[in-house]
Amino acid sequence: MKQKYQGNARVKRAQLQRLRREFEILEMQNGECVNDYISRVMIITNDMRGAGETMEDGHIVEKILRTLFDKYNYIVCSIEESKDINEMTINELQSSLLIHEHNIKRQEITKQALKVTGDYYAPQVTEHLSNRGRGRGGYRGKGRGREHTELDEGKEMLLMSYVEMQGVKRDEMWFLDSGCSNHMSGDKKWFIELDQSFRHSVKLGNDFKLNVMGKGNVRMKLEGQIVTFIEVFYIPDLKTNLLSIGQLQERNLSILIKNGCCSIYHDTEGLIIRTMISENRMFVLMASIAIVDTNISKAACLNVTSENITSLWH
Repeated sequence: MKQKYQGNARVKRAQLQRLRREFEILEMQNGECVNDYISRVMIITNDMRGAGETMEDGHIVEKILRTLFDKYNYIVCSIEESKDINEMTINELQSSLLIHEHNIKRQEITKQALKVTGDYYAPQVTEHLSNRGRGRGGYRGKGRGREHTELDEGKEMLLMSYVEMQGVKRDEMWFLDSGCSNHMSGDKKWFIELDQSFRHSVKLGNDFKLNVMGKGNVRMKLEGQIVTFIEVFYIPDLKTNLLSIGQLQERNLSILIKNGCCSIYHDTEGLIIRTMISENRMFVLMASIAIVDTNISKAACLNVTSENITSLWH
């Protein structure tokens, strides 16, 4: 009996030594989710406890925090500074990490949207005009170009009669771009008016040329407000919606970029939009297609509150 007990004890010690080594070299793999990694840690931990090892939650929490992948570094620092690791349970740690993992995935979706459009997004666009009254390169047409601009402004004002009973159709991202000279979209669903006879071409910074297959007005809902952009290029091959900062400034809107925040101000309405810089150093507006009731009378629409006012952006 004594020899049998000693043999079993030796086997247990050898097993425990193996488990200790596995526990020490254990670390999170690239692409591994929080639940999977914690499950791997707990499998070895439970085996060690079964072999007679005393494993406190604080020791396990410390091990997990020390071996997380690099993208979790700042949440690790936050947990270590704000919580007592020795008193923290595995479940509490797992909940905190899952929230952070969810935020990371949302950021990666934004980054992937940009990656997919890679060749179609460039900091500079050279335009080849077929028929415009006013150029974007610092020059103006004579006479007719100015009249054309005034006519567009009149059309914009007409759109103010349709500002109530709007609904959301779907969410989309629009990127504020200081390099492109014109608002652009490849999704026809955004356009409330579209002149498909208009032809134009744009050249991206990588010399890739895209054909403009129309020009029109886009209406969207941004943070509770209905906003209309005019003279938006329709480019079917473009996979990203772009808003030209230069074109917004031509509309006498003020753009302030400071401390990672982009704010857009209207002369009379004040602050219209504010968005924070994304992880990939882009300013993104989350918009939705606004559905309006075109049967609403103009008189009724003139009484809308500032929350529902239509902003006309050029």
